[in-house]
Amino acid sequence: MKFSLPLSGSSSTGQERTLKWVLLVVVFLIVSTGAGLLFLKNKGAPRYQGKVALKNLRDSVQVKFDQQGIPHISAIHEEDAFKTLGYLMAQDRLFQMDLLRRVARGRLSEVFGQKALATDELFRTLNVFAPFQGPNFKEAPETKKVMQAFFDGANQFISKKSWPFEYTLLGFEPEEFVVEDGYGILGYMAYSFAMGLKTDPLIELLHQKLGKERVNELRREPKVLSGERTVLNKEKSNPDLLKKKHKTALWQRGHEFLEKRIGLFSGSNAWALAPQRSRDGSALLASDPHVSFSIPGLWYEAHLKWDKGLIRDQFEFYGHFVPLLPFAALGHTAKHGWAVTISYIDDMDFLWTQLKTKERQYRFQGAWHELKVREEVIKVKGQQDYKFKVYQTDHGPLVGKLLEKFPLTGLKESETMNVTLKWGHHEGDNRPDQAFYGALMANNQREFEDALAYGRSPGLNVVYADKLGNIARYLFGTQYRRYRGDSGDRFQKLSDDLLQEAYEVIPFEERNHLINPDNGVVVSANQKPENSAVLKSGYFQPMDRYQTINEILAGQTKWTLDELKVVQTAPVNIFFPTYKKAMAQVLDEAPLGEKEKKVWQRLKKWQGHSPSSSSESLVFYRFFNQLQRELLPELDEEEFLQYCDTNYIWHHTKRNLLSGDKPKRVISAFKKSVEDLFKSYGPMVNWSLANEQTLTLSHPLSRAGAHLAFFLDIGPSPMDGGFNQINNMRPVGCRNGMKIKAGPSTRRLISFKNPEESYGILPLGNSGHYASPFFSNQWHIFKSNDYRDQLMRPLKEEEVFGALTFYVQ
Repeated sequence: MKFSLPLSGSSSTGQERTLKWVLLVVVFLIVSTGAGLLFLKNKGAPRYQGKVALKNLRDSVQVKFDQQGIPHISAIHEEDAFKTLGYLMAQDRLFQMDLLRRVARGRLSEVFGQKALATDELFRTLNVFAPFQGPNFKEAPETKKVMQAFFDGANQFISKKSWPFEYTLLGFEPEEFVVEDGYGILGYMAYSFAMGLKTDPLIELLHQKLGKERVNELRREPKVLSGERTVLNKEKSNPDLLKKKHKTALWQRGHEFLEKRIGLFSGSNAWALAPQRSRDGSALLASDPHVSFSIPGLWYEAHLKWDKGLIRDQFEFYGHFVPLLPFAALGHTAKHGWAVTISYIDDMDFLWTQLKTKERQYRFQGAWHELKVREEVIKVKGQQDYKFKVYQTDHGPLVGKLLEKFPLTGLKESETMNVTLKWGHHEGDNRPDQAFYGALMANNQREFEDALAYGRSPGLNVVYADKLGNIARYLFGTQYRRYRGDSGDRFQKLSDDLLQEAYEVIPFEERNHLINPDNGVVVSANQKPENSAVLKSGYFQPMDRYQTINEILAGQTKWTLDELKVVQTAPVNIFFPTYKKAMAQVLDEAPLGEKEKKVWQRLKKWQGHSPSSSSESLVFYRFFNQLQRELLPELDEEEFLQYCDTNYIWHHTKRNLLSGDKPKRVISAFKKSVEDLFKSYGPMVNWSLANEQTLTLSHPLSRAGAHLAFFLDIGPSPMDGGFNQINNMRPVGCRNGMKIKAGPSTRRLISFKNPEESYGILPLGNSGHYASPFFSNQWHIFKSNDYRDQLMRPLKEEEVFGALTFYVQ
């Protein structure tokens, strides 16, 4: 019997009354939830006007907020300036700071429960605090004072108990920050930049499954195989493994939680032009770091100046800060400025390690050595504490449990094998805090270089420009001198000869830097460095963005900042015509249906530009994504998704497409893509990139339910650009189709003719608090690919939004 609602009549049935009550309850719940969230979202609203008493200030501090909510901090003493910065950052970003602190400490489960446990176990095992603990760590007195002042200011905001709504919803209170929390975020950045954990275990597993030759084809750059060394050294595929379904490892589950809830770093563009390449005769700096989109965004902007400093008096700078750190990761002064991109150098290796588990010993240099053991206890919301042990060799932690899928990885039998993680971040002389602080304080290029030498992680390229016209790209991080035969992405054996060869650290002055090139252009886009003779391995992204930027910049002799706006937001990739040509060699002669021919003829006329209205861009990306899968039939779905998470897959697909030796795969991928598009959207007139390439900015709590997402998230919005274009709107893997997950987290354009007035943009705004007028005030500007001013000068009266005075309590 079918159920139907009566369409006429005056009497109400029982079903009608029930339906009405259900609808009323649903409406009530929606309205009450919305009203409650609207009330809660105003809790702890930031102040931008008035007076605030702070303890431990030496003198009063004046803060003016410009019309974009950027604080301009003016202090007599440097420590007071950073104390004020800590307070202001906390009032705008407290919950974000708290979450990032919990990631590094492995304490997310206290807030999110069981779903965050894998992430906590991952970070407890890796111990990102290791280089900042123990006798080898020596804090510089200046950086220690800056950190102490910064967190004192943040803690004084916490003490006022004016906390944002997230604490009420989750039912916990913020704890005071300690200096070590700042080091933790540096460790989180190092983890986020390290592709070894994503890549090496998968390559090792596929090596066992598919054999050496096939796996070599899957690499970023196929290698000479004869010299490779490994414990297993299998030449052929393993039929038994071919039948087994791939298992998601513990580390992968923890990593996916971070990608969904917190966000990770993913790429970047940056370049510098020498004075002979600019119309105003000064060096120009462009910065475009790519990060997972989130609410709030990553960067906190501030302009600081002081009269009496720890190192420099009468000092002033404009900085972009990662929450929890007082050292600007991006910044500029009147004399110099810098940008960063991920270097994707290989600073992480997995070493097969022989164990005597009963005695808790491991073998190295022909002898048995004691394993260090660390007890860990994770508090899990709503459940009993989770306890486990972390075992450590002198070269790093044992990570067999994180990997899970490898044989003989437990501590159960009398003698067995495990895997040691050797990571450049763990090196004892790693001082990224001193590197960033010294880079800011540098009087000249030589002092800037000397400062960078203090850091061993995270793995970065630092692009530099200064008032004198110098430009450069520096490699920041641990760069090992890898010898022939070391693939970098394979598991090796923990042995004396391996460590002597593979882990000799290249001194800073011998690394792959590029300083004042003759053509007056320095570009960094996560590519393999140009002068990379000593760089034998890495997880570099394809050359598409790098060569596109270079070719456009070579298109004219001199540039202005306004012209560079167009470059920085360009939805183009110069390789697209080359890809089309390779497709034409196959598809022009392929047996296509009438609909398929029309789509192909339309795509052939495409110039490679990708505004959100482009139907051709949608066809190309659908085809390219489908081809990725067609070229990897041996991989099960989870293996493919993990391979798609690496930087290798675009290299692999591009190489096969251009080679022309897989015509059947190309035809199949095109046919399936066209068929799917017609099924999804009907006639071609309905097709556009906006159908699938959209950006939603998500709050960490919106994953708890659609009702929260409705009130907390922003979007979806169609965006110009696409993966591996200059305007790099990227999906990050293949798990969510073409949904944008990462892209420009800020854009900066600076001329050293007038560094006091530059261009910038944040995807949202400077504040992470929903009740702030600066929470999403830049969203419409960002969506329009536009910019606003970055002011490193005294504000005019009409430029001031509000003023706060911090006085001595």
